[in-house]
Amino acid sequence: MTKVMDKIFKYRYIVAAVIFAACIFVGINFSSIGCLVEQFGHEDADVILGTSRQIRSDEFGTFTPMTFAQYMDPEGKFQYFSSVIRGDKTDVFITYGQPVLSLLMIFRPFQLGYLFLSIEQGMAFFWCGRLIVLLMVSFEFARLITDDDRRLSVLYSLMMALAPAVQWWFAVNGFVEMLIAAQLSIVLLNKYLNVNKCSENSSDKPDISFKRIILYKIIYAFGIMLSAGTFILTLYPAWMVPMAYLILALIIWQLYCNRAAGSKETSESSDRFNKTTAIISDICIVIIMTVILGVALYVVYTRSNDAINAIMNTAYPGKRFETGGGAFKHLFNYASEIWYAHRGASPFYNVCESAYFIDLFPLGHLLYIVYMLKNKKTDSLTNILFAVSLILYIYIVFGVPETVAKFTALGYSTANRTLVVFSLISMLILFRTVHIMRMGNVTEKQKVSMQFIYAAAAFILSASSILITRSINSGYWSIKLLIGSFVVISLLVYGFLSYSADNANTVLTKGLLCIIVFMVFCTGILVNPVRMGIRSVERLPELDEAYQVSSSDRSALWIVEGAEYPVTNALLLKGIRTLNSTNVYPDINRWKLIDDSSEKIYNRYAHIEVEYVNESAGDMGLDKEGSNSNKNKTSQKFELIDQDCFRVYLTYDDLKTLDVRYIFSSSVIDDERLELLEDMGDYRIYRCK
Repeated sequence: MTKVMDKIFKYRYIVAAVIFAACIFVGINFSSIGCLVEQFGHEDADVILGTSRQIRSDEFGTFTPMTFAQYMDPEGKFQYFSSVIRGDKTDVFITYGQPVLSLLMIFRPFQLGYLFLSIEQGMAFFWCGRLIVLLMVSFEFARLITDDDRRLSVLYSLMMALAPAVQWWFAVNGFVEMLIAAQLSIVLLNKYLNVNKCSENSSDKPDISFKRIILYKIIYAFGIMLSAGTFILTLYPAWMVPMAYLILALIIWQLYCNRAAGSKETSESSDRFNKTTAIISDICIVIIMTVILGVALYVVYTRSNDAINAIMNTAYPGKRFETGGGAFKHLFNYASEIWYAHRGASPFYNVCESAYFIDLFPLGHLLYIVYMLKNKKTDSLTNILFAVSLILYIYIVFGVPETVAKFTALGYSTANRTLVVFSLISMLILFRTVHIMRMGNVTEKQKVSMQFIYAAAAFILSASSILITRSINSGYWSIKLLIGSFVVISLLVYGFLSYSADNANTVLTKGLLCIIVFMVFCTGILVNPVRMGIRSVERLPELDEAYQVSSSDRSALWIVEGAEYPVTNALLLKGIRTLNSTNVYPDINRWKLIDDSSEKIYNRYAHIEVEYVNESAGDMGLDKEGSNSNKNKTSQKFELIDQDCFRVYLTYDDLKTLDVRYIFSSSVIDDERLELLEDMGDYRIYRCK
């Protein structure tokens, strides 16, 4: 068995590449796009495992339809500015990070597949590529923080990639890209700082070795630059800011650990690579990579300046600013997170908003305190991580004054978003502490006696986490769920504690690790559906009819009337210019054509519902109870439904003003000025005469 595992480790990148290629070939993806199929009353026949999630509407209702629109844009594939989304010039590189034909896509590597593959295979490239790369990068990162403990590294990579926080946010807001970029940059930084060691056993001539060192450094620096650009262009400050604290901590750790070793290596190999040459080469490489990144970001800023300004000045989300606090009880949410994939619900918020990493807090922190007291020494990495976690803990639990929130930039994040990163750091502390505790000398007698302590600790932590989480919403917990959570958390805690006592090779510890892997796998793998292809989406008859109508007039502007989100975005799947598809940033000049007094309503990120008003027939508004409100809808153009949704009432004259030619409607509209082109039962297509 050991030989097999060694072979897999040796050829792990080849194995990953083969699996990736196979997934692309058959078109595997994890999209919940089937929910849109079901909205039209049809069966989703593409899912082979799991179920589509309605809660992932930002993915299947907005993100994925926009990707389809990039393929179908009548002005050409993969435009930086789409003419389909919003039915007007829309920046799609800066919003929802869609594939575009641009060199800037080097910072969006998982979108590259769309540019040369079919939509089905492009989705497989995007979905499977991110999961496989996250697993591989996490494994390499874990090898770094555990000094190549491969068992712990495998467990870490699974707990990272299959974490509730990752799986419930897998498609949007760039969270997966952040995790990959953050970990990869540290792995590459470590290789950069230790590149001299690669040439120590070289028999090449001095000048050849020098060139090789420079080449390696350029490659590693280029990878770090790409990681930095990828991280920055996720453009989601709520996660970026606390993640930046973690990245800075890891950079400091690497510089600290490599300073003395680097000086020693430089002095020992001064005939090949002297100190002055090293400093000059490092400065040149850093300057070149910084310039490349700076130029790329400047290009993005200049091209997307209008979109950025529009987003920053919206009524929602606008310039969000928080001071934190109030999230103490949520620190122990891992007791309920393990059931999210099965229940589809959480004790508070929705499952996405209450998804974190399974960090077993405060196990890692307490273990490190025990380690320091017992061994009378500290660990540089854990010290830094502990300090950062303390800063984030204060922000999460107590909150900070506004001036502190501004100074630390944490005000751009919420307590709940920061908690996601805190749980990640807590997990890192757990793995690092388990590793360094294994390095101590423990007698066989001590190992046996410690099992009772571990069992007690597992009991106390599991019971405490369940009681604290239960206090948030007691109605969430059944007896079976309480017992199940207690057993699972106890096994997780006991497994880590047993491993920390250098019991890695005992039958008990191996069994516990297998159980942990199985539980983590079941917790994460069933969050998103495993889908083979997108045939159900491509064959929606209602959208096929709309496409047939639009094929002779691809530049025409459409509205979706009488339907709610995500149906309002459905026409994007066929590349049909849709005025009321999700306005990722407001088209204020357009709406001012019909009403310049309601800017606060439409100046926002918004899903837009449209209701047609036949003013010639005296159509009157109805209040929420359905009674006549005595207020003509033509006098109330806009109505705010939610912070990210508004309804607009449009007359025939409004349609003409907005240059709308076609209506895709779920209503029967009786207006002689509209020509009925298709009647598909639940949906109809009208043309303005």
